[in-house]
Amino acid sequence: MDEQACADNLKLVLHHEIDIAKPSEKSLEEFEKALWRSIEAFARRPQFFLDHVKRSTVCEGRDDLGRLVLYRKLDFGNLILEDQALFAGPREVVFCVPALAQTPPSTFAIALEGAHLPRLSFTYREGELAGLTDNLQIMTLRKNAWRAKDRDVVARILEKIGGRIAA
Repeated sequence: MDEQACADNLKLVLHHEIDIAKPSEKSLEEFEKALWRSIEAFARRPQFFLDHVKRSTVCEGRDDLGRLVLYRKLDFGNLILEDQALFAGPREVVFCVPALAQTPPSTFAIALEGAHLPRLSFTYREGELAGLTDNLQIMTLRKNAWRAKDRDVVARILEKIGGRIAA
């Protein structure tokens, strides 16, 4: 799988960033390593970060460029979702989600950025689906839910490694 194939024909629907204040006792390098390890843990074991994921199974592979790909099976209780997590760069993971009955194919990317202040960048891309992606009220609710989920995941990570979400 390559990143472009995962994102073909998908339009940008949301991009937001969360700035993080590192704990004073850790160096920036040490903190960013711990933060990235936690993002990797989120990709491998989402049930520890998202309450609605009951369990997951993960198999590792490599794409044509030698990048790590996680083939994931997520059990939500009433839904089983199979997706892929592509480690697209040294500090970026792209989750590729196939189309489901009520949702189009989509991607969700997390990138660790920032020079002096760590920042997590979240990017959502999605295919078109009449009645969903063209409905302003529904899309506003979905975007708010995605932002809240991202803040919750970051908060859970920071509980373990220190730091806080910067105001």
